[in-house]
Amino acid sequence: MGRRPAKGVSAYACSKAGLWALTQSLALELNDANIAVNELIPGPVRTDLTGFGEKFLTAGEEWLKDPEEVVPMALFLATQPEPGPSAQSFSLMRRAA
Repeated sequence: MGRRPAKGVSAYACSKAGLWALTQSLALELNDANIAVNELIPGPVRTDLTGFGEKFLTAGEEWLKDPEEVVPMALFLATQPEPGPSAQSFSLMRRAA
């Protein structure tokens, strides 16, 4: 939503876009301490808020994931050797952002 917002969710879209700016800023600020900061974009994940997420899905447009399906990417990022990637965006989305 931070890069492809939908009508009626401006506050949510702005918060997601702000997270990308925060990721890049923190990566610069923490670089000298050898701390990597990256963004993980899981796309829609089935949670207690699923009704909100499904509202914006159209048939074949996106993959609604269970939380467990996000774990491999999170573990990949958490286990990168130093100096690992930083100020990067990793996405599990199926459509172009």
